[in-house]
This record gives sequence, C-alpha cells and structure tokens, in this order.
Amino acid sequence: MRLIVCGCLAIFTIAAQAADLQLRLRDAAGDAASDTVVYLVGRQALSADRRFTIRQKDKRFIPAIAVVQAGTTVEFPNEDQVSHHVYSFNRPNAFELPLYRDDLVPAVRFDEPGIVVIGCNIHDSMLGYIVVVPTPHFGITDAGGELRLTGLPAGRYRLHAWSPRLDPLNAVALGPVDIGGRDLSLQLALDRRLRSAPAPGGDDALAWDEY
Repeated sequence: MRLIVCGCLAIFTIAAQAADLQLRLRDAAGDAASDTVVYLVGRQALSADRRFTIRQKDKRFIPAIAVVQAGTTVEFPNEDQVSHHVYSFNRPNAFELPLYRDDLVPAVRFDEPGIVVIGCNIHDSMLGYIVVVPTPHFGITDAGGELRLTGLPAGRYRLHAWSPRLDPLNAVALGPVDIGGRDLSLQLALDRRLRSAPAPGGDDALAWDEY
C-alpha cells in the first residue's frame, strides 16, 4: 500500500514553555483517523519498568489496541467464566499463556519495540494489538482523530503512526518533528480511505489481519 504524508498549513500551536503537541490526523478522504497510535522517538531509545493491564471480558481484549513503552510488563487477567489461551507469534515478542481462568493473572514483559498481535487459541474471534514503542511519548487518537502529547522536552523527534487499518504489522514513519515553540498541523494521506474497524469480538474481528 502506498502511503503519502503531506504537510499542511500551521494550525495547532506547541507552546514553547509547555512543550505540548496537538495533532489532528485525517485520511485521504478527510475522515478522522481515529484509534491510531502516534508516538515520538528522540535520539535515544528509552525503556521503562512499568505495568499495564489487558483484560479479557465477554471474549474480548480490553483495550483492543494498547500502546506501551518497551520494558513494560503486561498482565492478562481473565474475567470470563471460560478459559482462555492467549498467545502471539510476533517475534521477538512472541509468547504463549496456556489455558487459564479464575484468579490466575499471568504477565508478559515486552522488552523489544514492535507490533504484537494477540489472540486466543480457543476463541478465534478474539483479537487485540499491543504496540511496543521505545519512548514515553505516545498516545492514541480519539474519535475525532485528535491527540495531545504533553511534557515533551525540546529537541528533534521522529513521528510515527500505526493502525491495523493502515498496516497491522508496521508503523508508518511520518518524518521529523522539532519541538520548541513552533506551530504544527499534520495530515496523514493514504491512497485509499481507512476501512471501518470490525465490531469487537464479532465474527469479522479477524478481518483486521487482512490488511
């Protein structure tokens, strides 16, 4: 799939002292690029010893899309009355959690950046994504395709975006961004519209892997 990144007229302001970045993402049709992971990487890759939780409820992963900093340990509690067998084949973050339920809460530490597609070996409709990034500066766009990143130290960063509706296994590099008192607006242009996300836990949930 061919991707085109276009610069637009300056609309949003990065306050020089606050070092906040306000973004609005759109696709080629002008529709909001919602539920898109966005992250900024500085000169050095950074990891952190943190914890995050992805629940299993009603045969769904909650949240279905998660972004964590490298070094984060993710817990996978099962809140259903049935057992789940959670796994991912995506190296170097591949893992397997054999059948479990009730009070057992297994955890996996993700040390390497990359996209981790997670599923359940028992319930094929269950599908989720973990985006492991080498930076603490990340977020997910809202329904309007907007995101605000705060507390950014001044400097040059590389801006990346990811969505299963773009490419389920690769992030898109959007180019450099200089933080420190400049206005910025960013438009993400594709050669096709973003397809609608399948209903979580529905029969078409695996359709995200067709991209």
